[in-house]
Order: sequence, then structure tokens, then C-alpha cells
Amino acid sequence: MKKFLAIFTVLLLLAGCGDKIFEEQSTKILFLYTNDEHGHIVERNDWFKSVALEEMWEEEAERCPGCQIIKLSGGDNFTGTAVSTYFSGEPTAKVMGILGYRLSSLGNHELDFGTDALDENSNHSRMPYICSNMLGADQKPIFAPSILYPIQGGGKILFVGSVTEDYKSISVSPELEHMYVQKPMEPVAAEMEKEENQKADFIVLLLHESHKNAETWVPQLPKKPLIVFTAHDHKESMTEVDGIPFIQNKGYLPTYARVLVEKKGKEVKIISKEFVPIRKEIKLISEKSKKIKHLTDHYVKKLNTILGDVLINANKPVDGAELQKLYACATLKYYPGTDVTFSNPGGFRDKIGVGAVKRSNILSIFPFENPIYIVNINGIDLVHDLELSEEAYCGAKKVKNRWMLNGSEITPNKQYKAVVHEFIFKGGDNYKIDQTDAISAPEHWRTPFEKFLRNAGDSGKNLEQAYSDLMREYGR
Repeated sequence: MKKFLAIFTVLLLLAGCGDKIFEEQSTKILFLYTNDEHGHIVERNDWFKSVALEEMWEEEAERCPGCQIIKLSGGDNFTGTAVSTYFSGEPTAKVMGILGYRLSSLGNHELDFGTDALDENSNHSRMPYICSNMLGADQKPIFAPSILYPIQGGGKILFVGSVTEDYKSISVSPELEHMYVQKPMEPVAAEMEKEENQKADFIVLLLHESHKNAETWVPQLPKKPLIVFTAHDHKESMTEVDGIPFIQNKGYLPTYARVLVEKKGKEVKIISKEFVPIRKEIKLISEKSKKIKHLTDHYVKKLNTILGDVLINANKPVDGAELQKLYACATLKYYPGTDVTFSNPGGFRDKIGVGAVKRSNILSIFPFENPIYIVNINGIDLVHDLELSEEAYCGAKKVKNRWMLNGSEITPNKQYKAVVHEFIFKGGDNYKIDQTDAISAPEHWRTPFEKFLRNAGDSGKNLEQAYSDLMREYGR
């Protein structure tokens, strides 16, 4: 009888403490986050970033035994390096699949190769894209707006995604013609308020817009997210607004963000958050790292067979203002009879490094598909467009805040003949172009630049000599 009473007492105690015991169960969740990868799975100096990332993430799992690891991206995975761009993002997608990414926000470059290519890349990476504020003609989201993700040991995370509302002004993809992009606050809030999403233990936002933009509206949401991962402007930032952390890596995959979260019953808190630089050395011990290296080597070799021919040699890197000037003046030289050319600075995505300059390097600098147009432009719009172009113009000159062309100040109502590419022609980045009487040139925007470099190289010049001669010719 005493034994029975003792057992009964223990059972009563357990029954009374059941909720407490459950609440004290602890689950650790490790978020590993990258954004704006732009195909930088390998660099020209044999920095195998994706291999190093795999090896570092294997070490993360060893250092955090029992942790649930969730790998995330903030979007803009594919367009960028030649090895990714030439194959429509396929190499990067396959690598991300091996790395084990689970989810990505839709970036403003995900549709660069079309919806079919994105579907294929999503299959390769086994990574769905979420976006709540891009709508189709029927005013319904084109992509899954949110996902309820299971937590090991019980519970759910609500991931909600959105893309920058400027999408249609910074992309000329024909896929966007029948799509509509909302301001993100209302659709993100609507996802938080859905009945089925009330089951979530906490909320994580994957936003493909800069942290500065996100910080203006996220604190006004009906619920407070635990973490906001941002992207898009390629700047590293770890800030906190109204107790909400906003986390964003630099673009092109130099680092990843590591955020450790603990869930204990209904209480969820962030234990640590940091940026981790990606190592340059690789070990190639694990099967996954070997697989990524083999896959990357395959695509690099294939690319070199197609675009490996050398145009010219460079004794020093060319980047920034020098590269912008070189591109613009090489383009103007290709079209005699035109007055001026200009380009958006955001179109330059890489630099020219020391050594052989190959066609594949030019594709990495200019990864977007931009046919060329010859247009007539009035002086008012021309000055507006030149002001947007930083140093990526040629034919005009700014003297004491006055724009000059052919020795005279640009006249507001006078018509000038300009060489532009499709992104500018269609009004991207707020450029002003009159499309009336425009002539579509047969060349792609990379063609004049490639031909200038090849002709200079064939004549025995190096890049520095070719640059000096060209700048002298156009007075820059």
C-alpha cells in the first residue's frame, strides 16, 4: 500500500508539473544566411567560395550538436559571374542544392533568364522562393507569399518574403510585363494575420530590399518578427530598430550571417548573431565539398572552351571610374556619327584583373542582356541622364557644373544622337529616353567593348596603353 501511495504521489507531481517540464524543453536553431550571391561560387583567382562555405557549414554543425540548422538566402542568386550567367544560373543552383539551402526570398534578378529557367533552378537547388508582394494579372501572388516551417521537437517558424517595390523600374525582363509589385508592408502584414499562420512560434522575414528601406516599415507591422534578413544594396549591416534585428551581408558572397536562436517552451530568444568571413583555403575532405569542387570545375572548363579566348593583357586592375570611362568611350568609338553615350553605373558588376582579359571576364562585368539603341535625346533629358551616369559616359564633359558637348554647352531643346543600351532605353534607374525614331542596333552592349579590347590587343598594346590612347582621343 505504501509503495502504491508513493507511485501515486509521483504521478500526481508529474501531472502537476507537466506543463513546466514541457516548457523547459530547449531547442536551438542555427540560421545560416547569405544574400546577393550573384553566382560567385568561384572567383577568377581560384577562390572556391562555395567549397569553403560547405566546409565551414559542416564545422558549424559540429560546433552546434543537436541544433536545427536552416540555410537561407535573401535572393539574387544567379546573375553575375560568367560561370553562372552563361549557363542561366544552373551551376549556382546545383551548388546551392548541395549546400542545403532551404528557402530564398525572390530577388530582383531571379527572373533574368525567364520563369522556366527559374523553375528549373529552383528544382536544382530544391529551394522554394517566397514573395508576398509580386502579383499576377489576377492580383494574386505569383510565388508562395510565406511558408510555415517545422521546428524539430515541435513548433513552427513563419517565414514571409517580399521583393523591393522598385523591381519594375530596375529590371527590363519581359517576364514582368504582366506582373505588379506592391509596397511590401500590407502583403507582409496580411501573411502574419492569416489564421493558419497563427500557429507559428515566431516570425522571420526574408526581404529583398535594403535594411534602410525595411527599417522604415517593419516596426509598424501588427506582429514583431524575431529576425529580419535583408538584401539588395550589397552593403553589410547588422542593426536593431525597436528591438528588431536587421541582418544583411555584403554582396557577392564574402561572408555569411550566423544567428543562433533558442526556443524554450513558448519563449524564443536570439543567443548570438555575427558575420563570418568565408575562408580562401579549402580542404576537400568531405564528399559534399569534393562534389561541389568537381561540379564547379566542370562548368569552368566548359566556359573556357566557349569564352576563354584572350582579348588583351592587363598589367594592373581596372575598376570603378576607369572601367566606366573605358566602356563608354569604347562604345562611342564604335558608333561614329553619334554625339554621346552613357550607361548606368549599376550595370558594372566586376572589374578587370591583372593578366589575360578573356571574353568570359567581360561577361562577368556585364552579365545582363542589353541590346544597343541609337536614340535622339533633347538637351534637358541628356543632362538629367548624364548626371545619373557617374563616369560611365563619353562625348560630353562637365566644366564648372555646366555640361559641354562638341565645345558648346548642351542646349535644352536641341536634339543629340546618343548610344544607349536596352535597360536605359526602357527607363531603368529613372533614365529619360524618348523612344520615338529610335534605331535598334544589331550589337549587344558587350560587343563594342570586346572589339575595342581585341583590336588593341591584336595591335600589340596592353590595356593600360589602350586606355591612355582612348582617353586622349576623347579628352577624358
